[in-house]
Amino acid sequence: MDKFINSGKLEEKIDLLVNPMLTLEKFTSLESRLSRKKSELLIGLNKLKKNIGQEDFDKYINVVQNINVNEKSLLIISGSERLRSIIEREFITALQEAFEVEHVQIVGGAGFAGTDAF
Repeated sequence: MDKFINSGKLEEKIDLLVNPMLTLEKFTSLESRLSRKKSELLIGLNKLKKNIGQEDFDKYINVVQNINVNEKSLLIISGSERLRSIIEREFITALQEAFEVEHVQIVGGAGFAGTDAF
């Protein structure tokens, strides 16, 4: 039983196997990750930042897990249902304009170990 760790939240107890092949990495901002791996999306990201302001950009956009564009569609992996709801409610038009897309799909609930509803 000592191969398990407890990493639940509040009163919830979740036992997870410790996998030595997995490593924990510090979260880096979306802007930083896109500049290294998807630089073609930086133009849209910078337009969005200008349109919604630095404070909202840092609070709601720069913390998402991933963004992908395919022709006229934008997919955002937000990481939580709360963040998905806020982005959907407040920034759909700004996202469409910045990335020049017609459709925006936002997926939340990518949390793990009880940190978010799937």
